[in-house]
Amino acid sequence: MSLLLSRLSKLRLEEPAMKTVLWLSSSWVHNSAFADQLNVNDMFRMPGSGGHLIGSWDRFGKQHKFQRLQFKNLPELTKAKRELLYSCSVSEHLVESRTTGETFLVKWFRKATPKCLSKMKTRGVMVFKLDEQGKAVYTRDIGELNIFISKSEAFCLPAGSIPSNFVELLDFDEMTNVCLDGYFIGPGNFTSMAPYFIPPQK
Repeated sequence: MSLLLSRLSKLRLEEPAMKTVLWLSSSWVHNSAFADQLNVNDMFRMPGSGGHLIGSWDRFGKQHKFQRLQFKNLPELTKAKRELLYSCSVSEHLVESRTTGETFLVKWFRKATPKCLSKMKTRGVMVFKLDEQGKAVYTRDIGELNIFISKSEAFCLPAGSIPSNFVELLDFDEMTNVCLDGYFIGPGNFTSMAPYFIPPQK
């Protein structure tokens, strides 16, 4: 909880030339751990370390709150799969679908490759659908949506004419996707100096 408080406290308000109010945090630049905050009902929301808490910060300074998640419908994993995921580095990302109003928590599991310890490779993804009561229900079906996670803000878009139910992942040393219903992880041989999916601007 203290880590989450420290993240929230790094928000600051600036008013350039007394005209425009901007929300800035220099510690969030190029850092996906701090990029996935959602602005819902004038509240900034972000996951705490481990993804068990969601912190909400009122930008008007009237109320702040923490919500402990209750994980439901957890997948049954084989011993080998469970040990693999436990050995991974995990990042948590909050994603909101503007078209359906749904909010998802995505856990991204990555592990260093044997040939190059500085290179990370995706070993798994878990998606949980959140509700207002704090229930986080594991799902392998996000409908006609795709989730995009990179070093910028995570976002969700309707699939349209492309296949749906995918999580698209982009980092400096990997670009891959995960098919949720078939749990297929695509090849990830990729190097990028700018690993950013551009979120929708409207």
